Amino acid sequence: MKNKVWQCKIMGILLVIVSIIPNKALASSGNIEINCSTDLSIINDGLEDIPISNLVSSESVFKYFDDVTWIQRDGIWSLSISPKNFVRMSFSNDILIKSWNELKENFSNDVQWSQYKDNEDILFEQYKCHFFKAKIKNRWNIEPFRESIDRLCN
Repeated sequence: MKNKVWQCKIMGILLVIVSIIPNKALASSGNIEINCSTDLSIINDGLEDIPISNLVSSESVFKYFDDVTWIQRDGIWSLSISPKNFVRMSFSNDILIKSWNELKENFSNDVQWSQYKDNEDILFEQYKCHFFKAKIKNRWNIEPFRESIDRLCN
C-alpha cells in the first residue's frame, strides 16, 4: 500500500512538471498497474501559464518562494514574487518576517530596490498586504518606488 501511495505521489509530481493534469492518473510499474483516483488538479496552482523550461529549472534556491524576479510594468520596476504554497496558506507573523527577510537578503542590494532605500517600510507594507489580504494573486508584485500603498497592496 505504501508503494502505491508513493508511486501515485511521484506520478502526480511528474504530471505537474509536464503540465498534464488529468482527473485520473494511471501508473504502470512492470506487470503491476496502479490506479491513482486522485483529483490532481489541485496541485496545478496555475502552472499551465508557466513555460515548461521555467518549471524544470525552478528548483528554488529560496525557502519561502518558488520564483522571484524583477519585471518592468509601464516603465516601473516591480519585484514579482511567487510564494510557495505554505506561505500562501500561512497567517503566521513568524513566516511573514522570515519570508520578508529572505527577500531583503537576496534583493535589497539590487539597484531597483537600493535606489529607493527610504521607501523600504512601504515596500514591506506592500508585501505584508499581499501576505495577509491578497494571497490568491498569482504573483505578488511589490514596487520600491511607491511612497504609500492603496487597498490593492500597491
